[in-house]
Amino acid sequence: MGGEDRRGRQRGHDVVRAAAGGVAAQKKSLIATERDDAARPAWRLTASTLNPADLVFVDETNTHTALTRRWARAPRGQQRAVGRTPRNHGPNMTLLAALTPAGIGPAVTIPGAVDGPAFIADAERVLAPSLRPGQIVVLDNLSAHKRADAYTAIEAVGCRLLFLPASSPDVNPIELAFAKGKERLRAASERTPDGLFTATSLAIDAVSAVDARGFYAHCGFPLPPKYYANRSRRRPAVIRQPRCHCSPALAACARSARGCGRAVCIRSWTAPFAEAR
Repeated sequence: MGGEDRRGRQRGHDVVRAAAGGVAAQKKSLIATERDDAARPAWRLTASTLNPADLVFVDETNTHTALTRRWARAPRGQQRAVGRTPRNHGPNMTLLAALTPAGIGPAVTIPGAVDGPAFIADAERVLAPSLRPGQIVVLDNLSAHKRADAYTAIEAVGCRLLFLPASSPDVNPIELAFAKGKERLRAASERTPDGLFTATSLAIDAVSAVDARGFYAHCGFPLPPKYYANRSRRRPAVIRQPRCHCSPALAACARSARGCGRAVCIRSWTAPFAEAR
């Protein structure tokens, strides 16, 4: 704002600065009124007894075809940067994914919001086949997550569920993974559903094992030193050809350990999930 010389100064919010020891206008950090501050320490105590390597965080995030970068550059002292994005972008697409210390694991994209039948289908056909006995699936308190059929599918493979305290995204590492993925989607600025599918595949592949371990540690789940032996920063994101050689069994893609590629798996799962709803 304005044309004055700002060299040597950091960019920040234009707020009135106070003298040392005084107070100044600050942007608020909002916390949900539903948060139970008494339950959070108890949950932390319970979580501290668990092996972080056994934790699998499952959640969802919305995407659409109007995502764009939040920041841009403009000549100093002139009007602020202007961008264009569709106002009518059609229905949201929901990315439903699981985060492990190896990165983002099984992931599907479905049209609209996640409801009970969609989550049950994911638990039975995608998530459960990818789990190993002894793992703990960590979920937030979305009502769609609290379905008996989903519990049964996860417990049938020797795993159990753990729910986060109410309104506590700060202890959920997958929120940080989604934040990184969303920035990739904003940069891609795809305006077609097919383009959004492909960009989503690249975005989730961009979350490396090193990223995942950092997210775990940031949220209070530091992993044993052996998980830091491989210092590779990022695995390459590859778009496979749009074909799938999986068997007709619905769980084949989830069991194939990336055999047919995420870009293909995301496309392959859209129709079965639509039928489940």
